[in-house]
Amino acid sequence: MSSESAKDPVTREQLEQLVQRVEQLEARIRDLEAAPGRKSEAAVYMPRRSRKPSRPESPGKPSVFARPDFWINRVGLGLLLLGLLFLFKYSIDQGWLGPAVRLLAGLLAGSVLLGGSFRVRPQRRAYRDLLAGGGLAAYYITGYAAYELYRLVPAELSFAFLAAVSLAALLLADRRFSLVIGLLGVIGGLGAPFLLHRYENSIPLLVGYTALFLGLQSVLYWRRSWKVLFSAMSIGGWLIAYVLLSEVLKPYAPQDLRFQVTLYVVFCGLLFGGVPVLRKVSAERGQSGKERPAAAPSLLPSSVVGSPLLALGGVSLLNDWSRETAGGVSLGTAALYLALTLLLRRIEAGKSVIQTFAAMTALLAALGLIGLLDGESLAASLCAEGLLLHWMAKEGSQKALRWLAHTLYGGLALWLLYHLVEEPSALWPDLFLLAAALFPGLRLLRGLSAGVYLLLTHLAFLAWLYVRFAEGPAGQGIVSGCWGVYALLLLLAGLRFNRPGLRQVALVTGLGVLAKLFLVDLQALEAIWRVLLFMGFGGSLLLLGYFFPALWQKWVPEEKDSASAAEGMSVQDSSSHFPKEEN
Repeated sequence: MSSESAKDPVTREQLEQLVQRVEQLEARIRDLEAAPGRKSEAAVYMPRRSRKPSRPESPGKPSVFARPDFWINRVGLGLLLLGLLFLFKYSIDQGWLGPAVRLLAGLLAGSVLLGGSFRVRPQRRAYRDLLAGGGLAAYYITGYAAYELYRLVPAELSFAFLAAVSLAALLLADRRFSLVIGLLGVIGGLGAPFLLHRYENSIPLLVGYTALFLGLQSVLYWRRSWKVLFSAMSIGGWLIAYVLLSEVLKPYAPQDLRFQVTLYVVFCGLLFGGVPVLRKVSAERGQSGKERPAAAPSLLPSSVVGSPLLALGGVSLLNDWSRETAGGVSLGTAALYLALTLLLRRIEAGKSVIQTFAAMTALLAALGLIGLLDGESLAASLCAEGLLLHWMAKEGSQKALRWLAHTLYGGLALWLLYHLVEEPSALWPDLFLLAAALFPGLRLLRGLSAGVYLLLTHLAFLAWLYVRFAEGPAGQGIVSGCWGVYALLLLLAGLRFNRPGLRQVALVTGLGVLAKLFLVDLQALEAIWRVLLFMGFGGSLLLLGYFFPALWQKWVPEEKDSASAAEGMSVQDSSSHFPKEEN
C-alpha cells in the first residue's frame, strides 16, 4: 500500500497533463474549423514524418558552350598564339631573331604546352586536351614554316616531321580518349603531303604515306568508334585522290603513274566501304564475350554506297574505260555484292547491313544494265529489275530497296515521256512499260504509294492514247472516243469490284472527255465526225443511266446485302407490334 500511495501523485499529475493537452487540442481544432480558408484537420495535423520532403528540381546540365571556362581557356590560348605570332613578326621587323631561332622558339612553345598537358590532372580533361591541341598546333606551324617560309630544311624532312607529329597525335588521342586531338591529327596528317608541290615526282611517296596513315586512322576509329573522325578521314582521303587524279590525267604526266593511283583509289574504296561494315557486324555479334563496341549505323549508307561508286568512277577515268567495259565491271561488282549479301544473311548480320548491301547490289546492277544495253531493251531490263526490287522489298520490308525501285520507275517514266514527245517508239514496248507500272500498284504496293502509281499510270495511258491517235483529220475524235470508252470501262470496274477510288477517277475522266468535246472537238472536227461523236456519247450515257441502278444493286457486296436484309426484317418485326390504323 505504501508503494501504491507513493505512485499515486505521479499518476494524477500525468492524467491532469493529458486532460489539459486534449482540451487545448480540441479548442485549437474548433478555432481552425471556424476560421475561413483554413485547411482540414487531417491536412493540418498530418504527421511530419509522413510528409515527403519536396526535392528541389535539379536544373539540367548546362551546355559546354555556356560554361565560362570553355571560352576563357580557348580565348586565352588564342590570344597566346596570336601574341607569339606578333612577337615573331616584331622580331623579324627589328632583326632580333634569325629564322633558326624563330623555329626553335616555336618548338619550345609547342613543347611547353604539350608538356604542361601531362601535368594537368585527369579530372580537368577539357583543359588538358586544350593544352595538348595548342602544342600540336605549334608543332604543325613550325614544321610548315621551316620549309614553306624559310627553306631551312628540305621538304622531305619537314614532311617527315609533320607525319611524326600526326602519328603522335593519333596515339595521344587513343590514350586520352580525345576526339579533338584525333581530329587534329587527321587534319594535320592528311595535309602534310601538300607540302610536296611537285606531285608527279612524289606520287609513290604520297600514295604509300596516305594509305599507311589512313590505315592507322582506321585502327583508331575501330577502337573508339568516332563517326566524325571517320568522316573526316574519308573526306581527306578522297580529296587526296582527286589531287592525284588531276595530276596524272594531265597530258604531260607519265603514264606509269596511273597504275599507282589506281591502286590508291581501289584501296580507298575498300577501306571506306568495308571498315564501317566490319565495325557494325562486330558490334552486333560481339567479340569473344567481350563488351560490344558501339555501333555506327549512320555511316553505312554513305560509306557502302558512296565509296565503291567513287572508286569505280576514278578507275574508269584512269583507264579510259568504254561504256560497255564500265557496265561489265559494274555487273561484276554487283555479283560480288550479291555474294556478300548472301554471306551476311547466313552469318545473321544486322538488318541495316543486309539492306544496305542489297540496295548497293541493285544499284550496281542498274548501272551495269545502263552501260551494256540501250533503248527498249534497257527500259525492259530496268523495269524487270524494278519489279524484282518491289517484290523483295515487300517480302523483307526493306525501305532502301523500295526507294531504289521508285527511283528506277521514275527514270522509266522520264524515258517514256521523252519517247512520247520526241522519239515515238513502237506500240508494244510502251504498253509493256505501262502494264509494268500498273502491276506494282495493284499487287506489290499499299497505301499512298499504290495510289500514286495507279494515278500516274492512268495519266500516262491517257497521254499515250493522245500521242498515238491525235494525228490526222479525225484524230481528235478518235482520242475522245478512246478516252470515253476507257472511262466507261473504269466505271464498270469500279462498280463490279466496289472501288470508290476507281469510280471517282472514272467520273473525273468522263468530265474531262466532256470538256474536250466542247472545247476542242467542236472546232477541230468535221461536221460528220461531230455528229457521230456527240450521238455516240449521248446514247452511251443514256444507256449507262438506264442500267446504272441495276448494276449498282447487282454488284453491291453480299455482306452489305445481308446486312440490309437483316435490317429490313428487324423493321418488319418491329412494325408488327403496332396495330394497323383503320380507315
